[in-house]
Amino acid sequence: MADPYKSAAKPTWTFGRSGQIISASSSDLASVAKAIVCISEGDVTIVPPESDTPIPFVGCPVGFIPPYQVRRVTHLTGQWATVEN
Repeated sequence: MADPYKSAAKPTWTFGRSGQIISASSSDLASVAKAIVCISEGDVTIVPPESDTPIPFVGCPVGFIPPYQVRRVTHLTGQWATVEN
């Protein structure tokens, strides 16, 4: 799994240049996402790059961005998209 943000001195919190709609999986994303964003109200459980512990977020409104980079999404309701590059 590629992690383009690992060598950064601090997270790069600028607007993304690409992204895609995601679904829940037991596998890692193709590369670590800078962020994910809720585009249809719902729940999400994510796994950050430096952890194996899932973190759930419940009742997320449209526009919510969990405060972690994301390597895996294990559960979701609603619709979510990655923020990349």
